[in-house]
Amino acid sequence: MHRIKILFLTALILSGNVYSDQITDRLEKYVQEELDKKDESFRKKLDECLSVYKKYFWKDKRLEKELEEKGCKPYIKEYERLIEKATEKYQKDVEKQMQELEKKYQEKVSKGKSIDLSVKAYGYTIEGKNFIFFRVNADPEKFGILELKSKGETQLSPSCLTQDAIWIFFPADKKNYSLKLFLGNRKELKNIKGLKDLAGLKDVYILKINLKVKGFSPIKLSKIRTGKKFRLSLNTPVIPYGFASYDFVGIKKEFPPFSAPENPCRKPVLFVKELPDSVYIRLIVEENRTVMNRDFRVY
Repeated sequence: MHRIKILFLTALILSGNVYSDQITDRLEKYVQEELDKKDESFRKKLDECLSVYKKYFWKDKRLEKELEEKGCKPYIKEYERLIEKATEKYQKDVEKQMQELEKKYQEKVSKGKSIDLSVKAYGYTIEGKNFIFFRVNADPEKFGILELKSKGETQLSPSCLTQDAIWIFFPADKKNYSLKLFLGNRKELKNIKGLKDLAGLKDVYILKINLKVKGFSPIKLSKIRTGKKFRLSLNTPVIPYGFASYDFVGIKKEFPPFSAPENPCRKPVLFVKELPDSVYIRLIVEENRTVMNRDFRVY
């Protein structure tokens, strides 16, 4: 079998793509199929040209010179075209496979078991943006989030955990939401590496939620001196992340985490010896179709 690893892998690296060994082998197979369509004289000359790459480092000037002297440029150019053609074929195969896996996953989700868990929601506003924080009384050792949907569309759903609940936060443009929260077995979710694993999930649970908040209260910070320390308190039950900043010395002190199996929420209370220059909480927002973390100043 005609081996094509040297230039093939070099082309992949230079293109900025990273492939696993398994994917690389599959791409090599497609390239080989294209090479098999060429005549023997082309393959023989290509072998000769590829052997030149073994003699020099990639940027060695002697490499370019010897390729030129041996008349390799047309063969290398044609080889690159074959690689591109094979890659396009591979991408089409992958897209088809992904669509099939997505279909299987959605079928699995649609057949999920209905589950009944209590939910409590809070509405907050900061810097002109509204958010809903809501608590799902689900054992974080047992359940993990697959996705959150609103009217069939996936809803932005960053989350964190306390010892006895899952908390979800999302930007809100209204007070009422009809949601479906899809949960899986946490132990099973820990082994998920891709859509193939998602499509093979054993257990999927569906929690239907009619979410409603009365309004959106401004997020505020209160400061109380207690002995030799200051108690900084937010008017929220939890926060995803927050910190006090001492700008002059470049020090940040984080709000303490709850006890949780992973991804802990932060307690809304922080004790400090000196008042900070500023205090921030971090929330996820979507701006111009881009999801990002944003630090909101509360003090």
